[in-house]
Amino acid sequence: MIQTTEEVLRYLVYLLILISGWFVVSPLIKPSYLVAIKYKRYRNLNKSLEYREASYSSNPVLRHISNLLSVTINKRGQYSLSSFFIISLLISFVTAMLLISLHQPWTNVLMVAILLGLSPYVVLRVRLHTIRVDGSYEAEGLTTELSNQYRMNGLNMIEAIDQSIPNLKDFPHSRRALLRLSMAVKEMKNLEELDHIIQEFVFALDTEWSTLLGNNFYMSIGYRDDVSPALQDLIEELKEARRVREADKRENAESFFMVKYAAPCVYIASVLSFLFIFNFTLAKYWEYQFRNPNGFQSFTNFFVLFVISVVIYYLMRKPKNDF
Repeated sequence: MIQTTEEVLRYLVYLLILISGWFVVSPLIKPSYLVAIKYKRYRNLNKSLEYREASYSSNPVLRHISNLLSVTINKRGQYSLSSFFIISLLISFVTAMLLISLHQPWTNVLMVAILLGLSPYVVLRVRLHTIRVDGSYEAEGLTTELSNQYRMNGLNMIEAIDQSIPNLKDFPHSRRALLRLSMAVKEMKNLEELDHIIQEFVFALDTEWSTLLGNNFYMSIGYRDDVSPALQDLIEELKEARRVREADKRENAESFFMVKYAAPCVYIASVLSFLFIFNFTLAKYWEYQFRNPNGFQSFTNFFVLFVISVVIYYLMRKPKNDF
C-alpha cells in the first residue's frame, strides 16, 4: 500500500510540475507566438485579428471551445485554445502513466485517461451552465436598461450598450456578456463578423430571450433599424414568463438530496463494510481496489456514475428563466 501511495503521489506531483511549468514558460513563448501571428497577417492582409481567428473559425469544435473559454474564464484566441488542449493532454498523459505503473489493463488505462483528460472541458461546461442559469434571471433588468438607454441615446444601439454596462452592477453575467459584445463590435469589419459576435453573446446565455435580443442587436447595429417596439414586446413577454414561473414553482429537494449526499455515503459504507464486516485490512482493500483489475473497474464505474450524477444535479437544480 505504501508503494502504491508513493506512486500516486509521485505522478500527481509530476502533473502539477508539468502544468505549473506550462504556466511559467507560456508567458515567454507567447511574445514569439504573437510575432509569428503578426508576420502571418502581413503575408495575408485579409486575415482577421488573432483573437478572431479562433472565435470565427470554420471549425465548429474550435469555435465552441473558444466561446466556452471566453464566457467561463474570459480567455480567447489561439493562445488560450492551445493552453486548454495542452493541459487536457497533460492530464491524460500523466493519468495513463500512473495507471500503467499500477499494472492496469489497457482498456482501463485508455478509459480513465480519456475521462480525466476531458475533465477541464466538463468543469468549464458545468461553469457555463451555472453562468447561463444565473444570467437568465437577469433578463428583465438587462432588457429594461437597454431599452431605456436605447431611447435616451437616439436609437444608437452601440451607445446604448456602452451606457448600460455601468448600470448593470446587480447583473454581473449580463454585464460581462455586454462588455465582450461592446469591445468586439467596435472592431468588427462587416456584417458576418457582427453575426459571430452576437452568436457569442447568445452562447453565453443560451435562452430564447437572449436569441431575440441578439436579433434586435443585429438589426439595430447592422441595418440601423428602430427596434424599440421589439424591445418593449420582449420586456412584456419576460414579465409574463416570470409570473408563470412563480405560479408553477416546484421543489425537487428529495432528488437533489439523493445525488448530493446519498451516493458518497453509499461508497463510504461499502468501504467500511469491507473493513469491518469482511475483515479486510486497509492495505488489502487498497490493493484490491487499485491494483486488482476487477476492483479498479468497479471503482471506475462508481466514479464515472457519481460524476455523471453530480453533473446532472448541477444541470437540474435550478431551471432557466425563459419562455
